[in-house]
Amino acid sequence: MSSTLYTQKRLTERFIEVEEAWDYEENFKLRTEDCTQHLVPTTLGHPPRNNAEFKEFNAQLKPLWTNYKIKVLHTTHDPETHRAVLNIQNYADTPAGKFELESIFVLWFTEDGMKLQKVEEFVDSAYLNTFFAKVADVQSKDD
Repeated sequence: MSSTLYTQKRLTERFIEVEEAWDYEENFKLRTEDCTQHLVPTTLGHPPRNNAEFKEFNAQLKPLWTNYKIKVLHTTHDPETHRAVLNIQNYADTPAGKFELESIFVLWFTEDGMKLQKVEEFVDSAYLNTFFAKVADVQSKDD
């Protein structure tokens, strides 16, 4: 195994650990300063976010999630293009009930595999829209 592939695999494992822990201080240590996070499909209306914008976006979500878990279903690494693709299942308890979402992460690494330059998360947009409508409904009743 090449050292770049080994480094990418370790960084991918660490990325999942800090995502699951909602530890964004550690998460940003894994990223370049100009790293961007993309939630796709673009029809969801979420623009690419730099590190500061991504942190702010997730700070709004974090209070909604408890018992957040990530199960990695499949991972493919390509050290030549400096990318990894992860098929994951997300689980959490929320005020609107159980959250279960399958998604695909595409991680773009620096040439040495030591940092993330770009993160794309492809999600089930129909599920996400329906679920966040339930969350909004629960929150409006709490107000």
